Amino acid sequence: MPPPPSTDQSQEFYAFDEAPVLVKYVNPKYPDLARQAGIEGTVLLNVLVGDDGKVLQVTVIQSDVTPAMEKSAQEAAKQFLFRPAKQRTVPVKARMAVPIRFKLH
Repeated sequence: MPPPPSTDQSQEFYAFDEAPVLVKYVNPKYPDLARQAGIEGTVLLNVLVGDDGKVLQVTVIQSDVTPAMEKSAQEAAKQFLFRPAKQRTVPVKARMAVPIRFKLH
């Protein structure tokens, strides 16, 4: 017997013709300990963009950095602003992967 349908909304699929476009990027704060330790890396985030272009949900897909850096990336991504995805001419929710790179200069 197949398992019951999942009610986990993090995997919900949203159809769109036009992908969301990032219009406002917010740099994540580099955690002091990570900076002092010289840690660099990338956090790949799953971002749910609302039909108004605001970020509704952010989860970590993959990461090679510290939990503090992941949290910083998520906090920054929540402040991003997008031109919303469109299904024909109607703005719709969309899910996309966004890499956040931590690099020391």
